[in-house]
Order: sequence, then structure tokens, then C-alpha cells
Amino acid sequence: MDSYFNNSSWNSQIETLHKDLLNIDLESIDIKDYTRFYLIKYLTNLKYELKLNSEILLAVVSNLEQDLSKLTLLDFGSGIGMISFLASRVGIGKVIQIDNNAEVLNDSKTLARALEIPNIQQFNSLEMLLNSKDSISIDGVISRDVIEHVYDLNSLFKLLNRLPENRIMVHNTSANMYNLWLKKYFRRIHETYENELVINERDGSKCTSYSDQRKEYLLERFDSLNSSDISELVRRTKGLTFQLMDKLNHDELLLLNPADTNTCDPKSGNWAERLLPLDEYRKLGDSVGYSLTIKSGSVNDFNGGFSSLLKKGLNWTNQRNITGPALWPSLSLIYKKDK
Repeated sequence: MDSYFNNSSWNSQIETLHKDLLNIDLESIDIKDYTRFYLIKYLTNLKYELKLNSEILLAVVSNLEQDLSKLTLLDFGSGIGMISFLASRVGIGKVIQIDNNAEVLNDSKTLARALEIPNIQQFNSLEMLLNSKDSISIDGVISRDVIEHVYDLNSLFKLLNRLPENRIMVHNTSANMYNLWLKKYFRRIHETYENELVINERDGSKCTSYSDQRKEYLLERFDSLNSSDISELVRRTKGLTFQLMDKLNHDELLLLNPADTNTCDPKSGNWAERLLPLDEYRKLGDSVGYSLTIKSGSVNDFNGGFSSLLKKGLNWTNQRNITGPALWPSLSLIYKKDK
């Protein structure tokens, strides 16, 4: 295992977690099939996954001048819990996981037991955490590949701002609209979800495209309209949930400016890898008193060969801000509370 940082204790814990993850019995462990799918996907590129998660975590703790054992971090959209496990292993005193999927949280708890990882607490939502009877002081927030799916980021940041003592947040996202390859890649994903059959990776279930779901809703609501009028409404309502559409009449819907390529699940509001300009992310921080610094995440340079050397060189230049977002494989959005 390559050394990640100039900290032998930190590196030792990463290497130990690496070995423990590889030793998990994937056949016998009692987790859902879709959790096993994500775990296997994670293990396939384990060195890289641990490296990127380490960078996200280090971006938080390096800005908190406090003993790690006294810190409480919130892993927002924790999924199966990989950043949480790493945080606990390197000495974070307490980790809070939040994920709206109760089954995934339960599987994360099973994995934590298998890895003998303590001090992790779970909630299904930020509201549940904020309304908890226990007094929980959050020092920092981390997330990876989550923020691009959140429908209402303004509401999210207002809730995050209510967390006591929340001084720093690091949200890493690969939805980087400035990298032309990534922009093209994610726009293809938008097109797929908007116009083709959608496959749920978690359980393999199939559902109709987002545009067809909106069309079905609009046909039921405006049954007297002809097909061309319905098609126009389907186009105009891209990026809206059913809940928001319910609040607008026919004429108001026709005045809407549809999202560019960004599209969302009209039932849940989950964006299909939403691409946002950095100014929008900066305004979100400004609205709740956080200043924003943007850094590059790492590209996978563990594959060996000549391409690995090129990627190591790219990582070196990216981490020193010699390049810009056009060459960055992901964005680490670092929000610091203004004093």
C-alpha cells in the first residue's frame, strides 16, 4: 500500500482497514444484494477509494485544531459507510451517519460489526438528528458523490447550518461541468434517465423514464389537452417534482424554463448527477455564512503502467492548483464557517 500522508499512524490505520475490507466474507455476510453490489464495486478499486476518502477526511480534520478523539463528524449520505469506517479507524471520536435508506444503514451497521468499528451513530435524516433528544455537537460534515443528487440544496445548507459548532464541510462530487469529458459523460446519464428505461442499481427494479413519468402525470391532470400541448408541458417541467407541479396551473407550467440537461426523479426529486456552476456552490455557502475553497480530488493512479505515471503526474499538478477544474476528476467543495 502506498503511503498517503506524512503521518505514520494515519497510514498504518488505512493499511489495516484495507486488509480488513479484503478479508470480509462476501458470500456469508448478512447484507442486502444491492449493498453487496456496492461493496464489491468499492473493493475492485480499494486503494483508490481509500485514497480519495482519506483526502476528503483530511481536508476536514486539518482545519479543526483539536484532538481527533474529541471530534464528532457527520457523514452525510453515508451509504454503506466507507468514509465513516475510515474516520473511526484513524481516531475520530464519534461519527454520525445519515442516509434516507434504512436498509442501507442497517447493512452499514452489519459491516461495522464485521470490521469491529465502534462509535458510529445513525439517523435517517438531518431533521431526525436535529430533533434528537441527545445533545450532539457536530464539528464537521463530509460527503462524497451526494451533493449532486440533492434536490433542494438551499434547504439542505440551512439545515446543515443549524448543526451546533459545525465549522467545516467538505462535499466531494465527480459532477464537474468544467471537465469536458465528465460533462459529456454526465449529460449522457441525464439523457438516459430522461428518455430511456431507468434501472435502479440498488435492487435491479425497472421504471419508466422521467419524461414518461411526467407525461403520465400531465395526461391525467390535463386530460383535455392534445398530444402536442402535453409534449410541450413535458419539456417545460423537466427538473420539477410532482409536488412542485401540483402547485402550478397550466399557464404557469407553460412559462417555466426547463432545465438544461439536468433532470430529476419527479417522485423523489433525486437529481440524475446534477451539473452546477461553481458560482452556484459559492452562493450556497455565502447564504449561510460559509466561505468556499475548491480543490481537485484524485484520479485513480493505482492501475500501473505508463498511464499510471501520467495520472500520478496529473494528481501532483492538480493537488498543487497548478491546473484548474477543466482537468480535475472531481471537485472537493470545502466550506469554512466565516468568523
